Amino acid sequence: MKLNEHQRTASYSEAKRLRILAGAGTGKTTVLVERALWLAGECDLVRLVTFTRRAARVLRERIQAEAHGGLADRIAVSTHHGLAAELLREHGDAIGWREGWRIIDRVEEEALKQEAGRQLDLVEARLQRHGLRRYDELLPGAVRLLESDPRLLELITEGTELLVDEAHDSSPLEWRLDELLGRCGLTVVGDAAQRIYGWRGAQPLEDAPGPWETVELPVCYRCAPEILSVANRLPIPGRIDLQPRDGAPAGSAELWAERSDEELVARLLRTPGFVESPERWAILGRTNRRLQHVAEQLASAGVAVHCPSLEATAWETPEARLVIDLLHVLAHEDDSLHLGRVLVAMCGWTDADLLLAEMACASRGGPGGLSEYVAQRSVEKGDPMRVNSLRYRFGDAMLAADGQDAVRCVMAPNVPAVVGRLPGCLSEVELLEWLADPNRDEQDEGEQEACHVGTIHTAKGAEWDRVLVLGLEEGGLPGARWRTEERDEEQRIAEERRLLYVAITRARELVVLARRTGKWTRGRGYQDVEPSRFLEEV
Repeated sequence: MKLNEHQRTASYSEAKRLRILAGAGTGKTTVLVERALWLAGECDLVRLVTFTRRAARVLRERIQAEAHGGLADRIAVSTHHGLAAELLREHGDAIGWREGWRIIDRVEEEALKQEAGRQLDLVEARLQRHGLRRYDELLPGAVRLLESDPRLLELITEGTELLVDEAHDSSPLEWRLDELLGRCGLTVVGDAAQRIYGWRGAQPLEDAPGPWETVELPVCYRCAPEILSVANRLPIPGRIDLQPRDGAPAGSAELWAERSDEELVARLLRTPGFVESPERWAILGRTNRRLQHVAEQLASAGVAVHCPSLEATAWETPEARLVIDLLHVLAHEDDSLHLGRVLVAMCGWTDADLLLAEMACASRGGPGGLSEYVAQRSVEKGDPMRVNSLRYRFGDAMLAADGQDAVRCVMAPNVPAVVGRLPGCLSEVELLEWLADPNRDEQDEGEQEACHVGTIHTAKGAEWDRVLVLGLEEGGLPGARWRTEERDEEQRIAEERRLLYVAITRARELVVLARRTGKWTRGRGYQDVEPSRFLEEV
C-alpha cells in the first residue's frame, strides 16, 4: 500500500495513545486499514470501531483485500453500538441482562405504550417479561458492565488494541467505552472541522484527556484545488489547512442564486450532463422537508432520485411492521409478543384467540410459551382457532440462514418495496439491530444510479463528483434555532459552519453553493431573504 510521509507516520507509530487528525479526503481509511494490519501482527486482537455500519462494511472489505497470513482474522470491525451489543450478549448476565435479550425500535416502543394506555410501569414490565431492550441502553449497559468487574475488563482487553474512527463525533459514553477498552492501546482518528453532532453531545476531539502523540494528515486526495480553496477559508478552530495532491486536476466552485428552489432545480436540469448522469450528483441540505420537495420536483421531471429521508418512513408502514414482527419470530422462537402479532396479521387469529391462548399457557405452567402452544394446537384436527404452524406454512424459508432470504421468501409477494431495502448477508438478529438503529444507513450509494438528495448529516463519509449545497441563506444554512436547543448561539453557529465544511468537502470536481433570494410566506407574499453569513466568509 503506497503511503505518503504523513500516512506512514500515522500507520506505524508505536505510541500507545495516538491521535490522528485527518482532514477530509486525506486517506484516513487507508491509514486505518494499514495501522490495523500492522497492529494485528503485534498483538492478539485489534478492535476497529467506526460510526456507521456502511463504514464498517467498507473497512472490513478493505482489510480482507489487503490482509495476508491470517491477519484479517485478528481484526474485528464494528460500530460502537455493535461492539456494546457483542459485549452484552457474551457477558450481560453479570449485570442482569437475561440471555436472549433483543432490541426494540422506536416505533414498536410507541406501540407498546399505546397498548399499555401510556402507563410507563406497564411498558417497563412488558419489556422485561419479553427480554426487550432499547437501542439507547446498549452503550450505558456496556460501560456499566466493564466498570463493574476489573477482572472482566482485564480479560476482555488483554492483548487488545483499539482503533476509533470518526472520533470527533463520539459521545461522552462512547469516549468512556473507548477509554476502558483501549487500556492496552488506543488510536483515535478524527477532524475538528467535521464535528457535526455537537447537538447530540459529541465531545471535541481536542478536549479528549491525554496525553496523546498527535499526527496530522493534510494532503487531500478527493477535492479539486478550487474546492479546497473554498473550504480552507471557513474560520473553524482546529481545522487543518488541506493541501491538494500533486497533479490534482482542476475543478470549480460556483455560486447560484435564484428566486426559489423551483428555479434552482430548473437551472440544475439545464446543466449539461445532469439529466444524462444524475448519479454523479448529490444535493445536500439542512432539513428533510426542503430536500423532499426538491426530490419530488426532480422525480416529476423524470430524473432518478435516491432520497433516504423519504425511504426511511417506509419502515413505519403496517406492511413493514409485519416484516419486523416476522423477523423477531425468526430470530427467537419463544417470542410470544411478536408471534401473537403475526398470528393476528397472517393466520386469522383475533385478539380474543390470543387472550385464550395466553390464559391456557398461564394455567399450564412451565417454561412453554405461545410458540409451543401454537405448535401443539396446529396438529390437532378441527382446531376452532384455525391455528397454522408458521414453520409448516412457510417451510424451509423459516429455517434460512440469511434473514434477508427468509423475509424475501415469506413476504416478497406482499411488500417487495420494503424487502428490497434490506441490507444483504445479515442474520435475523443483525437485521433487527439495523432496523432499531436510528442512524441506520440504507443501500450503498454505489448501488444507486440516481441523484442523491439528503441531509448533510447523512452524507458523512460519502463523496460525489458534483455536489450542490442547498440553502445558503439565513434560516437555511445556518438554520433557525430549535425550540428545545440549549447551546449558546456561538456554539450553534460554529456547528452550522462545520456542516457547510462537510458538505463542501464531499465534492471531487465541482461544488455549487446555491441559495434562493426570497420565499413565499402566508399572508405576506414573496419576501426577500438574506444571503448566508458563510458566503461572505468564503
